[in-house]
Amino acid sequence: YKSALQEYVQKYEHVTPVYETIAGAEGYESTVRALGQTARGTGASKKAAETAAAKSLYGKLLMQ
Repeated sequence: YKSALQEYVQKYEHVTPVYETIAGAEGYESTVRALGQTARGTGASKKAAETAAAKSLYGKLLMQ
């Protein structure tokens, strides 16, 4: 989903999605921002959290 989101965003703007990931007691939480939208995801690893956030934001953007 990270690649799909990046391709979608770059189709409309020449930027890449911005990820912010923090480690917590029960894993990682990631926030992704692109095209004026924000989404969050959690996971056991940084990669899993970023993928979950990307999946969420990609879904939001496709619904517009």
